[in-house]
Amino acid sequence: MVLPLKLPLGTSEFRKFRQSDTYYADKTDLIRELIDLPQDAVLFPRPRRFGKTTNLSMLRAFFGKHSEDLSGLFAGLAIWQAGPEYRAHFGRYPVISLSFKEVKAATWDECRSAIAIALSRGFAEHEELLSEAKLSAGERRLVQAIVDRQPLTSDTAAALTDLSAILHRHHGQPALILIDEYDTPILSGYQYGYLDQVSLFFRNLLSGALKDNRHLFKGVLTGVLRIGRENLFSGLNSIITHDLMDRRFATAFGFTEDEVEQLMVRLGHPEVLPELRAWYNGYNFAGQTIYNPWSVLSYAANPERGFVPYWVQTSSDDALRGLVLQRAFYVLPEFQRLLLGQTIEKPISDHVTLRELHNSPDGIWSLMLHAGYLKYLKVRTDPAEARLYAELCIPNQEIRYVFVQSVLSWIASSEQGTQPLDELLAAMLKGDTEVFGSRLFDLALRVLSFQDTAGPETEKVYQAFALGLLVKLLPRYEVDSNRESGLGRYDVLALPKEAGQPGVVLEFKVADTPSAAAVRRALREALTQIAHKGYGERLRQRGAAPILCYGVACHGKQVWVQRGGSSAIHGAPLRKPARTGRKATGPKRSSRPAAKTSH
Repeated sequence: MVLPLKLPLGTSEFRKFRQSDTYYADKTDLIRELIDLPQDAVLFPRPRRFGKTTNLSMLRAFFGKHSEDLSGLFAGLAIWQAGPEYRAHFGRYPVISLSFKEVKAATWDECRSAIAIALSRGFAEHEELLSEAKLSAGERRLVQAIVDRQPLTSDTAAALTDLSAILHRHHGQPALILIDEYDTPILSGYQYGYLDQVSLFFRNLLSGALKDNRHLFKGVLTGVLRIGRENLFSGLNSIITHDLMDRRFATAFGFTEDEVEQLMVRLGHPEVLPELRAWYNGYNFAGQTIYNPWSVLSYAANPERGFVPYWVQTSSDDALRGLVLQRAFYVLPEFQRLLLGQTIEKPISDHVTLRELHNSPDGIWSLMLHAGYLKYLKVRTDPAEARLYAELCIPNQEIRYVFVQSVLSWIASSEQGTQPLDELLAAMLKGDTEVFGSRLFDLALRVLSFQDTAGPETEKVYQAFALGLLVKLLPRYEVDSNRESGLGRYDVLALPKEAGQPGVVLEFKVADTPSAAAVRRALREALTQIAHKGYGERLRQRGAAPILCYGVACHGKQVWVQRGGSSAIHGAPLRKPARTGRKATGPKRSSRPAAKTSH
């Protein structure tokens, strides 16, 4: 008989887990490793919902001085069996615990207010010190000002240093400083334009507390990223980062294969393990296979719902979304390859430099790797470039869903959501050139950059742009580019998985000018190339019906579409020929019908 099992959803508090007999995957060996660590301060960057907050509450319960005996919380766990030299640290240190996970503000003033609230909550736990005679008048004013959530001043940056000194003097032991989601305010600063102010504040706050602080026992920070080159850790030589590529602490966050298997056995559902692996595992933490704990527990709590993407419903990824929107056309071909189950090799770094994200298209890969959207299979170092390269792929079915649903909706973001993209794809498959051209023009205006559509790579930019849009046709279609069909290499092809469904060929050409004559010339060249090179051959072999051939002309952010067999042109407005100033001698008849245009 399988007994009901309480699952830790809705709380991250270690004490509640243990006191209510809730399921807990034993991560207390993190305590032993932290004690053995020679450095005073450590940063753990991990994706969201991987147990960082729970681990910090576990450290607090073990190391902190409490009014009650909490040793029962650790009975039977790894740390209690590790030896007396580790148990000697139990209940010994005063703790300063701060969380910045809710500090998400659109302005620096709002951010400062949210930081003041976070500091106040941490300091309020030591408010009794205000009655101690050992405090100087200045110390008492500092603590009281922060508890009262008064506006931040230059003195506030020294708050952690001063409080650790007060606690050390009062308790006779140095302080343990725990800071959860330290990077959330900094990412908001990057997103909303106050990065300089928030970086300066946290540089001063952390430097004073974690560098050469004789009142510090250990400092532990968590976040999604290691923010680099923002002067954030300037001078902090003592802090060490253990990211998802480091063997030490590799299993401290997330669920291991054994932990997931044991959980499913206890729930009485060992038969779901193969599908559970496909949906939620796949992360590589220094050679260890790690599952997303939030998704596994969410499934375990509601198995009747089946396997659904739980993580994306909770993850906060505004910075990633902003980066993808701004640099989308650089990475769309790679997204397409990833969604087809392929791997890509890209340069990565153990830190993310926010100031360089706009100028470095490669920065997105480090961001997506550390944020949990990609996993690495293997890494190599290029000695000549002194750079680290990683073979990257989508870790599991849940994240594949994120790519299809979220990334494409970011690219097509508007007040109507994904409606313009849905309308574009439906019109393209029906041969409705008017709607297809109109929506393609609208999305190009919204997503693409003037700078990158004005150079010699314009055709490639549009090709990559179209590839990304068409990826939403997966898995009903195969979408690829630059492969042989007939007598040449097509630009973009959408091949149906089933015979009798529409197939699409797209051929791109750059118009010299946005004039009607230049646009018609580019479209004629594109459609002629499709016909003469036989680009539809693969579609015919697949049994596609009908086969829709589109010429696409582009100039800057303007784009026009013409379907094979039709004279109508749709997309951006066509410019009329410039007037010469000569008086017309009479009407000039044309043997060809006028082309239709549309927005």
